[in-house]
Amino acid sequence: MSSEASGDRDQDLRRLLEERSALRRQVEEALQRIRSLREELGRIKSKLDEESAELGKLRGRYEELRELRGSIVEELRDLRGRASDLRKMSRGLSAGSGSRSAESLEREIERLEWELQTKPKGEVDERRIVESLGKLTRELQVLRRAYGLRSELDAVGKRIRELEERYEEISMELDAVREELNQSRERVKSLLMAKRQLVQEISGASEDLRELRDRLLQVEAKVNASRLRRREEERARRDAEERRLLSQRREEAMRKLERNESLSWEDLQALYTPERGRASPSAGGIRRLV
Repeated sequence: MSSEASGDRDQDLRRLLEERSALRRQVEEALQRIRSLREELGRIKSKLDEESAELGKLRGRYEELRELRGSIVEELRDLRGRASDLRKMSRGLSAGSGSRSAESLEREIERLEWELQTKPKGEVDERRIVESLGKLTRELQVLRRAYGLRSELDAVGKRIRELEERYEEISMELDAVREELNQSRERVKSLLMAKRQLVQEISGASEDLRELRDRLLQVEAKVNASRLRRREEERARRDAEERRLLSQRREEAMRKLERNESLSWEDLQALYTPERGRASPSAGGIRRLV
C-alpha cells in the first residue's frame, strides 16, 4: 500500500471525525432547542389554563349581570304598569272627592254628629243631618282611598327610581365586564396561536433532530468502517514486514548452511518458522539441527 493512499485514507478519516463531531454538536443543540421549546410550551399552556379559567369566570359574571338586569326590566315593567293604574284610579277618586281636605271633612262630620246627639229633636232636621253625615262619610272614605293610592304611587315611584339607578349601575358593570371579556378572549386567542406555533416548531425541530441522528449514524458507520480498514491495513503491513524480515533471516541462515557454519537459535527459527497459514516444524526437528 502506497503512503499516498494511506495519507488519503487518514485525511478521509479526519474529515469523517470532524463531521461526526459537528453532527454531535448539532444534535445537542437540536435537543437543547427542543427542551427550550417544550419549556416555553409548558409556560404557554399554564397561562392558557389560567386565562381560560378567568374567561370562564367573566362569562359567568356577565350572564349573572344579564339575568339580574333582565329581572329589573321585568320588575320595572310591572311597576310602571301598576303606577299607570294607580294614577288612573287616583284621578278618578280625586274627581269624586271634591276640593275639601280630609281634616275639614272630619271636622264637619264631628260637628254634625255632635249636633245630632246634643240638640233636641225638634230643633234639628235629623233626616238632613243623617244624609249629610252619609255623604260626608263616603266623601271622606273616597278621599282616604285617594290618599292611600297616592301613598302607594309614591312608594312605587320610589322603587322605580331605585331600580332605574340599579339598572344603570348594572349596565355600566356589564359594559366593563364585556370589555374584560373581549380582552380575555384576545389573550386566549393569542395564547392558542402561540401554542400552535410552538407545537409546529417542536415538530419541525424533532424532524430536524431525526435527520441529524440519521446522518450521525451514517457517519458513525463510515468512521467504524474506516477504522476497521485501517486496522486491517496495519495488520497486513505488519504481516508483510514480518514476512520480509523472516525471508531475509532465512536467506542468511541458508547461506550459513552452504558455508557449513553453525546456526544460531534465531537462524533455526527463521528456517522453520512457517509463513502464516503453514504448519510449524516440531521442536524436536529444530533441536536435531542445532
